[in-house]
Amino acid sequence: MPRLTGDGAKILGFFVFCAIVIVFVDFLPFQKSIAVWLRPLLVLAVSWFCLKAENQTLSAIGLRISVKFFRDLLLGVLVGMAIIFTSAFSIVLFGGLAFERVSGAGLGALFFPLVSFLAAGIFEELLFRGYAFQRTVRRLGRAFALLLFALFFVAVHLGNPGMEGTAMIWACINIGIASVLLGLAWIRTNSLALPIGIHVGWNWTQGGILGFGVSGAKSVGYFAPVYLGAPQWMTGGEFGLEAALPTAVAALAACVLLAARWPLGGLGKSGAC
Repeated sequence: MPRLTGDGAKILGFFVFCAIVIVFVDFLPFQKSIAVWLRPLLVLAVSWFCLKAENQTLSAIGLRISVKFFRDLLLGVLVGMAIIFTSAFSIVLFGGLAFERVSGAGLGALFFPLVSFLAAGIFEELLFRGYAFQRTVRRLGRAFALLLFALFFVAVHLGNPGMEGTAMIWACINIGIASVLLGLAWIRTNSLALPIGIHVGWNWTQGGILGFGVSGAKSVGYFAPVYLGAPQWMTGGEFGLEAALPTAVAALAACVLLAARWPLGGLGKSGAC
């Protein structure tokens, strides 16, 4: 039987340790507000441990805290917001949706969800665009890593609520495209700031602002969508905009612009990570 060596063994070890800590958190009697931040902190600790074994620091996977990091983080949030707003308002223009403000919703309803979406964005980007993804890029190349982790990203969402019928088809397409977009964001900047920002902006706009479901999970936003009889493939239905055709178009456009706009990051040129 073939043996895993080098990067293959490191990638497997990373995922095994992450699976252990995620299951550990799920069995602890913590409230959701605590658990949502415990997951990214523990995955960060696993990443640090794996890097320490290579005599490297967290900056090697794109967690170098600086002014540029926060600038890219903010830029990513704006990109994620732009994708979702483009998708939502294109549906409005075609008569498929309207929005109404949620009664009693104040600024707290708008910004409190941002905290949990930030935690989820950090967690998923560390897991899917961090240590393991970057070692896969180094070993197998950018294109294969983007494809492999897109399939992986889709697979872990298959058990989400509403993953059935037409919604499942479009959700898989959109989640796969989103994974490629987030992977490109790291490849082009050699930093996790941009992909974290895009992820947070995408989810926050979809759930916290517009009130759509986020990957099938129900959300209460500052606004609430009103469905006007358009087919599910246009609006995403209860699953959210991640199961809508306009989101696929907007996300693909972002992929093209990202691939064309930014020069390759350090890893893309030298493979040093």
